[in-house]
Amino acid sequence: MAGAPPADGRLRHNVPRNVSVVLPRNRMRSFTSSSMSLARAAWITVTAICAIAAMLLLVNGYDGYSAVLAFVGLSAAVNLLP
Repeated sequence: MAGAPPADGRLRHNVPRNVSVVLPRNRMRSFTSSSMSLARAAWITVTAICAIAAMLLLVNGYDGYSAVLAFVGLSAAVNLLP
């Protein structure tokens, strides 16, 4: 019967065995060749967002939440130390 699976139960696909995929040698080159790494930029972003949010909460009278966000920002800033 045409189209029936083989007796051993494995599916066979009509894919040539000599097919190879060529990938770029370094796909992340644009991120790592700059003067700042992507991880460092992410920590700077987290620190800045926490600082802005802490200031906004402090202005609106949420002292406790502002302090928590300030400490979270300081914890993120520790990752920026050399």
